[in-house]
This record gives sequence, structure tokens and C-alpha cells, in this order.
Amino acid sequence: NISRAMLSQAPALMFSALLAHGPTHGWVCDERRCAKPIPSGITASRFTYTFENTAYEGYVSHPDKTSSLMPIALVVHDRDGEGEMEQFRADQLAQVGFVAFAVDLFGKGKRGANVYMREAYADMQRLQRQLQQQLQALAAAFPMADPSNFIVAGYCFGGNIAMEYARGSFPGLRAAVSFHGTFMNTMPSSPASSPLSAVVQVHHADDDFQDLSFGGGGTWGGSGGNDASTGASGSQWG
Repeated sequence: NISRAMLSQAPALMFSALLAHGPTHGWVCDERRCAKPIPSGITASRFTYTFENTAYEGYVSHPDKTSSLMPIALVVHDRDGEGEMEQFRADQLAQVGFVAFAVDLFGKGKRGANVYMREAYADMQRLQRQLQQQLQALAAAFPMADPSNFIVAGYCFGGNIAMEYARGSFPGLRAAVSFHGTFMNTMPSSPASSPLSAVVQVHHADDDFQDLSFGGGGTWGGSGGNDASTGASGSQWG
């Protein structure tokens, strides 16, 4: 199991390595949609909770053998909503000792439409309350889940949500990891806590500077050393 000491030492590195993009699921079938097998040694279920008169439904996975208190891992979906990829990542995290929650921030049955993402962003104060509530709801339903010891990762929309956790008031947060997050100054009236209490990693792949030549003439996003918009040498980005 993952101990508090381990989380305090290198949480984001371990977490991001496990959740880095690769196959979106670990099973193969000929049908467009097929039943996801549950890995041995873990228990998984749908989880519904209510927040401000709206039902939300996610996916919880945890080890069969649970201890009295176990760290929580939140996996936050992209604009398509919670689905197979987030469930697969939750199962991975459960296998290494987390109570893993693939969250739903759009609402039960609301999947695959940009309008739901815009609705979530429309009231950031409400969204901040929901981020806290989903931790409390998980801990109430799964007593072994420790809300004072949690990590979060997200993709695209979820990457920005991971940063909202990092710059918000969540004392139990140990690490926040964003994969190609849709960043924006979403809470100008609520400045980031200073200093940040969690380890933070931000991954942007081809948006990151990469000095592929190892000689100072690097490239921007693998563009061959040129900025397509200005024609400038890629080395300026170093």
C-alpha cells in the first residue's frame, strides 16, 4: 500500500508516470463497446452522490484488502466526461494501493458535449464547493478513504481542475498533475495559496520546449527549429 511517507517523498513523479498517456484501456475486443474487465485484487463500482440538488456519477476502484485509512487518488476527465479511460486509470491506481475515484463534474448521464464543460466553468465558486464535496462524499461512502491524504490528476479540462485543487484551499492535497490542461485564470478573486502545499507537475508534450539537437538550437514542439507563425529560429525559446 501507498503510505503517507511515500506520498510526501515523490508523489507527483510516481503519479504522473502511472497516468501518462498511453493506451486508453488495457483490454482488447472486436466490439466498439465491450465490458471492461476488473483486474484481480481490486473492487470497482459506480458511485453516485448529490451536490446542490444535482446527481453526479463516477467510478470508484480500490484494493480488495483495505486498511483502516488509505490515500485517495482523483482522476478528472476531459471535456468528454468520465468514461473508459478514466476508469482504466482508476483501476491502475487501485492496484498500487489508492482508493481511486474517476470523478464526474458534469452530472449523471451528461457526457461528450462542450456545453457541459462551459456549464461547469460558468460558476467557479460553485465548482470549488463541488471539488470539496466530492472528497467528502467519497469518504462518507468509503470509510477507508482518507480525504486528508489525496492526490489528483486530470486531462485537458481535468488538467485545469487539477490546478484548481493545487491553488485552492485543500490541506490534504499531496500532489496535482495536469496533462495538456486547458489553463485559464478561472478564479481571479481567489488567489493561489502561497506557498503551494502540494507538489505540482504540468505536462504539455508538444507545447513544451525540447532541445532535440542537444547543441543549443532546440525546437519548439518538434517544429524543426522554426516557429511557424514568425519564422524565427527555435533556439529563441530556450
